[in-house]
Amino acid sequence: DDLQIHAVRIRASIPLVIVNVYACNGRIDASRWQGIFEQDESNILFCGDFNARGQQWGNIITNRQGKELEDTLVPTDLVCLN
Repeated sequence: DDLQIHAVRIRASIPLVIVNVYACNGRIDASRWQGIFEQDESNILFCGDFNARGQQWGNIITNRQGKELEDTLVPTDLVCLN
C-alpha cells in the first residue's frame, strides 16, 4: 500500500493519541489526508515521514505531496512542526 499508519492511545489523566504515518510513494491526495486528520480526538499528535516538501515548513521546493498536505492543513487547527 502507499500509506502505512500506526496509532497508539495513551490513557492517562490527559489522554493522548499518537499517530505515525508513512506515505511511501508521495501520491496521497488531499481527500486521503483529510480522512487521516479528521479524527475525533482532542489531544492527537501526527508524526512520520509524509514524503512532502513544502515552503510552509522550510523547504525551498514544494512537491505535489507537499501541496496536497498544505492544502489539507489550512482549514484545520493542526500545526506543522518540522
